[in-house]
Amino acid sequence: MEVEGNSGRNGAPVRRDWERAEAEGVYAQPFAELLFQAQTVHRGNFDPNHVETASLLSIKTGGCPEDCTYCAQSVLRHWPEGDSLDGSR
Repeated sequence: MEVEGNSGRNGAPVRRDWERAEAEGVYAQPFAELLFQAQTVHRGNFDPNHVETASLLSIKTGGCPEDCTYCAQSVLRHWPEGDSLDGSR
């Protein structure tokens, strides 16, 4: 069963028609085999030598331009009234 407008990154349709025996077959495979299969699919769609990096800015000063509302480093973070970056209230 193919769901319109629902495809993976490579454009292949996401399956929604798994038979119980198929799912049990995947579940019963050794972990290392599942890892190998996942890596094979990943390498077929992405550069295997690319490493995505991230860096942390000074937690004390903040200043990260990203808008991660959960992160104390975000410049765009709106602190509740009375809270501050230095921990004083």
